Parts: sequence; C-alpha cells; structure tokens
Amino acid sequence: MQVVFEVKPDGEILRFNSLVFEFLFQIYHNFSREVSDTENKKDLVETDLPLKDILDRHGFTNYKLFRKMFNETFGCTPGNYRKNAALHTDV
Repeated sequence: MQVVFEVKPDGEILRFNSLVFEFLFQIYHNFSREVSDTENKKDLVETDLPLKDILDRHGFTNYKLFRKMFNETFGCTPGNYRKNAALHTDV
C-alpha cells in the first residue's frame, strides 16, 4: 500500500482516506455483529430470560430489526432457535 504524504488539489488523499475508513468500519461492523450474534445465541440457549431482556442486555431496541437480522444469519427466528436448541440438548 502506498502512503500519501501530500494533499493533491483534486482531493485524492480524501478519497484514499474515505476508502480506508469505509474498509475499517466494515471490518469492525462485521466483527461486532459476530460477537453480538454469539452472545445472543448463548443467552437464548443458556438462560430462560425473555427475549426482550436479552435484547436489552445487548443494546437492541428494535425487536423487528433484531428478528430480521437473526433470521438472515441463522435461518430461523430467535424463538425457534431456542426451541430447537432445547430439543437437541434434552436428548
């Protein structure tokens, strides 16, 4: 990667910085979502807390958005995930 030491009149350094920022933000966002998903799954399986309490614990305020994101990631709703996990651990 080339390091730019001067600001060019056409704003090239600004475009470079915004691309770097966007890349780093995406890495952070993906990592934090993976950590959050792991913690949410753990709480769904290992606790009897209502889903609202789990969402509050992890900073979610919008249930519909959480449910949509969870379904996109795991292919089921949080409630179904909890039920399926309970079926597989009781065997």
